[in-house]
Parts: sequence; structure tokens; C-alpha cells
Amino acid sequence: MKNTKSKSLIFIVFAMLLLISQTLFSACACSDLFRKTLSAPVIDLELEEKVVAWKSVEDAKTYKIYLNNEFLEEIQENATGTPKLNRYNFSQLVTNENLAYKFYVIAVAEGFNNSPKSNEKTYRVAGETNNVESSVKINNQNKVITGLEISDTNLGWNAVDNVSEYYVLIYDNINGERYVTTSLPAINFSNYIVKNEILAFRVGVKNQDDEICFSDTVCYNDALNSVDYGDDVKTLNNLFNTVHLFQGKYFDSYLTSQEEMNQMMYYMFINRIEDKELAISKDYYTKLVNKYGRTDYIYLIGNSRKLGGIGEGTNSFMETCDYSLEFDYDTVLPSRHFYVRFKFRFLKGTNNEPTLVQEKELIGSDLDVGYYNKVSYAKRASSFDNFVSDKNALVQYVTSSEQLYFAVENKITPLFNDNNSSAYKLYNKAKQVLREIISDEMSDYEKALSIFDWICINSVYDNKILSYDSTNVSFTNYTSFSLEGVLNDGLAVCDGYSKTFSLLCNMEGIDTVRIAGGIDSNGNGVVDSYEGLHAWNKVKINDNWYVVDITWSVVDTESDTFSEDGATKYNSNEFLNHMYFLVSDSDIIEHIASDTELNTMCASPESYYYYANETYNGVNNYVIKNQADLDRMVAWMLENQVYGIDVVFDKSILAGTIFNTIIKQTKTNNGIEKANIISLSVGNYMYYTDNNIGAVYSLSLINLHKVNA
Repeated sequence: MKNTKSKSLIFIVFAMLLLISQTLFSACACSDLFRKTLSAPVIDLELEEKVVAWKSVEDAKTYKIYLNNEFLEEIQENATGTPKLNRYNFSQLVTNENLAYKFYVIAVAEGFNNSPKSNEKTYRVAGETNNVESSVKINNQNKVITGLEISDTNLGWNAVDNVSEYYVLIYDNINGERYVTTSLPAINFSNYIVKNEILAFRVGVKNQDDEICFSDTVCYNDALNSVDYGDDVKTLNNLFNTVHLFQGKYFDSYLTSQEEMNQMMYYMFINRIEDKELAISKDYYTKLVNKYGRTDYIYLIGNSRKLGGIGEGTNSFMETCDYSLEFDYDTVLPSRHFYVRFKFRFLKGTNNEPTLVQEKELIGSDLDVGYYNKVSYAKRASSFDNFVSDKNALVQYVTSSEQLYFAVENKITPLFNDNNSSAYKLYNKAKQVLREIISDEMSDYEKALSIFDWICINSVYDNKILSYDSTNVSFTNYTSFSLEGVLNDGLAVCDGYSKTFSLLCNMEGIDTVRIAGGIDSNGNGVVDSYEGLHAWNKVKINDNWYVVDITWSVVDTESDTFSEDGATKYNSNEFLNHMYFLVSDSDIIEHIASDTELNTMCASPESYYYYANETYNGVNNYVIKNQADLDRMVAWMLENQVYGIDVVFDKSILAGTIFNTIIKQTKTNNGIEKANIISLSVGNYMYYTDNNIGAVYSLSLINLHKVNA
């Protein structure tokens, strides 16, 4: 009897479970697990007609339309037109009370699961635009505007309370930057579109200092709507949508010319990008095939007789950076779609930063005085932060020192996501240097001279690295090739010097570029590998471009240079001179630039003639032609306790024993017979005016503290 009751109880429980499972199965499983789910619609906006449009979804019967995340209406499938589209006109909904209308659509059919929601599209009531004629003061630090969004040819953003006027920056590679104002948080930019070009937008509002606080950047690529590139726009859509800012221009990863290939290779190099998906247009492909007479991959990488497209791209810049290049051959034909891979052998630190520092073989001379310490201009406040480089229309996030100097050189304001990055720290260190050595009362010439002197005095050349075997050592893992070398370590080579000079000058708004290339010591016009790579600068002063070569403007002594007592402490010292400060291309004929286009654009037709034009006492220049000139200069040095100075001795007084006689007589004439006068030549002659030749010397007075005592 007891056993029968147990069986009955089990049967009742089983029946109840069966009933529950059948209910769940019929209500849930059949409708969700075994029914097909409709595909999500893809919607677009037809702005002029105020229409939401989408292609039919297979099996769909109706569509639910949602506005600002709330159900609006359900309409029947009724695709018409060419191409066949479902359309929902929302013009009757648009009022002055609402400025933004966000739509999405869900497909519905009996016997099917509803589709996922479609993509979202926002219609914004666009305001009238007015061109801004006056100059705009830009603030890149305070971003008030948020929610920038492009929908078709409408740009919209989140409204800001109590703001009646918005400023919109519109930038393209053809027209540069343009500014418009509008009273509503949206504009229609169809009138500003340049065929197949990228438009970049930033939106801002004015602050109490009459500066416009601009947002981050959003971009629109008209090439996505182009018929010029055929099916490539559809199949390579992601490459058209991948937008880069480099050298002040916007471009995508679909390359249409050799110029764009060169730009892409340089972009990858500067940003240390190791792997990049690319494609080339049909026209560019045809040009390469015709140029190289091949229809296989060789037209991109080149051969022993000619450089291919990628070969020309990597040859368009010359850098002291260890890398190798790999290329995915298999995908080039017939799609013209491929991958480029840089392999940087020196990558050891985070963000591809150099990490190695070595001991200095040289020290800076304590006799040199920078221009910034010779003048009595009003000093900047320690909190000064009004740098030109922070007020550019174009902005770019950077993390490494390489990105930092290159962005600033190309008039792009650097932004930082990470305050611990090397770029952020170096930028703030550079600002501190400029606060200390630059006055707002200085001319651009005086600023450039102060920057030149500061770099030369506060860093020495890394001679030790010259002894290393390049086959065993990755040079650019050393900080001396970067901003870190000068700003952190005081030890650099030409790379570090030229990048730092470019950064500091451009931060002050002085146009400066870094020129890379090599030294043609053989005079054959070709930079052979054994002659050495080099880097220098060109700077624009008073509308003229000049050459600056800091590497060649420091002179180091040797162990046997000095024989008199007290002079040996200056063995292995570097002495400042200005022989290569603001000279012309004709003064550096052994310098061969790899980027000939940039070098030609920044042509330097004449020298400033520093020694003839600059004065040490407000009256007399730095040219020594006779005994009186040297006596006068040494007397001034004694009176002002200036122990080091660089001068030009005219060629006429350097012959025979005249030079030594003049030096000895000057010591007697100034009553310093027991003092040492060190005259260290840089070893070659130069024009110090159009018609006069002399040699540059570092003229130093040793042991003056003992003489004066």
C-alpha cells in the first residue's frame, strides 16, 4: 500500500512537470528557438525631403519606426522607386521645439522573430551658416562641445545651454581651413564638399577671453560617394573610412597616386606602424604597370633597376632608423589590395621610444654664454602657457617623441590621452625651457638665436656612438637620436639636435623644418652610404629661409690643444660657434637632402652673415680684421666678465706669424700677460660678408678669475 502511494506521487509530479514544459515549449521555444529571425534593415536619410529610407527585408510585412527611442508608427511593406525603397516621411514631425530626430527601424512578420533594430540615423535641424572673415583665436584645451555626429551631409552636436552662436571649422586639403557660424547645433555642409576629398570638422564656442574652445575632430570622406572608384568603394569600404592626418593633410588607406603612397609610407614610419592594410586605385595601378613594364607584384616593391611604388615611397624620406620592410605579394592581383609591414629592429621601450643612454665623452664649456643671458628683456612668468603650437586648427593625439616633434613641425597641435607618456613630459619640458630663455619682446631672429644657443650649450655630441658597428647595434634605440637626447640627457647626435630645434622654434610660431639626408664629402653629388647620414634644419626668419646646422656648430678640443697652465681643464670640452647659424644652401653644398621637394620649397638663397651683422657691444661686430678690433673685444670681455666668445678672423691676419703676434700683443695691451687666450679654429674658411672671407674661432679667456683677483 505504501509503495503504491509513492508511485502515484511520482506520476503526479511527472505529469505536472510535463504540463509545465509543454506550456513553456509552446509559448517560448516555438516562437523563439525554431522561428527564423528577420534581418535588420539598413536605413538612410533623405535630408531635403525629410525621409527615412531602407531596402525591403526578406519576408518582412511591416516595419516599426522608432523616434528618439520611442515607438512612433508601424507601416506596411511598400517598396517603390529605383532602387526600390521603403520610405517614411517625417516632415510633419519637425518643429521648432525639437532640433534632433534619431530614427531606427525594426522589421516585423507573422511567424518570424522581429529583426534586431536597424542602424540609427539622426536628422538635425540645420542652422543657416555665416562665413567668418576675421582671424580666429583657438583654444584646444577646453572642449565644451560633445556628441559630434555626421548624418549624410548634416553635421550635428549636442546643444549647449545659453549659447546662441556656434563656430564650425571646416578643413580640406584643397581650401585649407574655413570657419562658419550658426545659431543651431547642426549645419548642412553639402555646399562645402570637395569631390573625392575628406572634410574635417571641429565645433566650438567662445570663452570669456574671446577664444573659441573647439571640440575633437570628425571627418567626412566624399570618396565614399564617388563613382570614380567603382566597386572599390563597396568592397574596400573600411579603407575609405580609415582617415589619417599627416603633414597637415587628410588621406585614407585607398591610395590613388605615388604622392599618396609616399605619404602613407612616411606616415607609417613616423608613427611606427608595423602592419597596414592598403589598396591602390585602378588608375594608379595602370600607371605603375606602364611605368615598370610588369603586371605582377614587382611594380610595387621594385627591382635592381627601378624602385617600385612602395620602393619610391620608402625612398622619399631618409631617416637613421633601423627597419625592414615586408610586403604581402599574394593579394595584389587582381584586387590591388595588399598589406605593408614595417619591422622596427630598435623597438624596446613602450610606444616605440628610445631607451638607451650612454656616458658622455665631452662636456660643455662653462665659458659660453647664450644670447638669452646677454639681453635684459622681461622674463616670462613661470606659469606662461601661451604657445603658438597649442593654437593650431588641426589637432592630433600623440604618445611618442617622434610623433610630437613631427606634429608640431607640421602646424598640428599635439594632444595627449596619457599624462605619463614621454611625449607629454617632453612637451612640458620644452615649454619650461622656452619660459626661461624666450621673452615676448624678442623678434623671431632673437628667439631662434636663443634656442640655437641653448641647445648647443646644454647638450654635447655623442661621439661614443660613432665607434659602434651598425650591423650589431641598433642606433636609434639610443636617446641621442631623439628629443629625449637633448631635453633629458644633454647628449645627442644630429637627429636629436634637428628635432629639438624644430620643436622649440615651431612652438614659438617660427616656421622650421628638419631636413634629412647625407654628407657628400666626395663632391660627386651623391650620398654614398659610407659618407654618413645627416640631419639639419631650415628656419624662416623675416620671410627668408636659412640653413641651421647645430651639429656642425659645436667644436670640441683635443688633449694636446692647450699647453699653458690652467688650460687643460678645457680638454674634451665643446665650444659654441655660429658658423652654421642662418647660412645659405650654397654654404653647405656637401649637404644632400633626401627630400628634395621639401628642400627646394624651403630654399635658402642667401646667408644672414651672423658675425658681420651681430654686435657684442651694440656697436662692433664679431669680425676681427686688425689689432684694434681684437684689443677692443678683449677689453669688453674683461669689463663684462665674458670668458668665451666666437669670432671671425679675417683671412688677411691669419697668414704666417701675424696671428700669434696679434694674440700676444692683445694680452700685453690689456694687462693680462699671465692669462691664457685660447683661440680654437673650426678649421675652414667662410664668407662672413658677400665679399670677405675669414675663419671662425672660439676665443676664450682662461684663468680670468685669478687675474682679476
